[in-house]
Amino acid sequence: MSLSYPKPIVQIAIVMLLMFCNSGPLRAQGCFDESTEAELLSYFGEIKKWENSNDENSNDSLLVANNKFMNMLIAYQQESITMKDDLNRFLYQGMEYSATKDLSMALYSWELYTAQNMHKRCAVLFYQSESGIKSIPYTEGFAPYSIHELIAKNGRKLYLMNFDNEFTQKGRFKRVMAIALEARFGPPLPTPAFIFKVGNNDSSSLVEYNYDIPSYEIQLYTPDILVSNKNKKIQVPVVDRNGVWNKLYNTYVFDGINFIPESPKKK
Repeated sequence: MSLSYPKPIVQIAIVMLLMFCNSGPLRAQGCFDESTEAELLSYFGEIKKWENSNDENSNDSLLVANNKFMNMLIAYQQESITMKDDLNRFLYQGMEYSATKDLSMALYSWELYTAQNMHKRCAVLFYQSESGIKSIPYTEGFAPYSIHELIAKNGRKLYLMNFDNEFTQKGRFKRVMAIALEARFGPPLPTPAFIFKVGNNDSSSLVEYNYDIPSYEIQLYTPDILVSNKNKKIQVPVVDRNGVWNKLYNTYVFDGINFIPESPKKK
């Protein structure tokens, strides 16, 4: 899907400056000037300070710090034109960053938890619109942590976001959701794209798996949904009725219209 901008050169320049940070932690490109970065790092440091604290007021302090950081991140990314330095210090402290190849979307996400048996993730998705950079914050514990770009046979661009929900000691789920930049109810914005099909009569915007937290020795090191941009495949971990991973994956292949279960190879 192609978008038209009233001032292409200016818009592209802004997006490139904002989102040219998709080359990994060791080569992340600049997005904030020195004073802005220092201020954001200060508030992000407060999140790290309170996330594992046993202080009776730690939860309130954590939420306050998180809200301040998120609001500042949104304001600076939407308003800044010239941005320098890099994201390395954010990535080192636990920020996760992902952007699409076409630089139309960028995702910042981070862990927000207060104890071993409670987990939350927050994120902000920035996307390019005709009127500038817009944002969608995720604050309820269920938030995306990576984004991938695919192109359908008809040229339509699809974006796959991996989500991670809030968990307790009993369980947790992860999912991958397909979205597209579409103008369904006004200006173009990220909208669910219904392209996953498990059967002939099934249509859903996501696939997911549920697993049992205590079955993993290290709770944060759990199997992930794998996305292959080159092969246009998604691999979803297979777990048993108790939520234990059996080291196998269900594979979905993109046929240009839908994601469908991969047929087993003939021997």
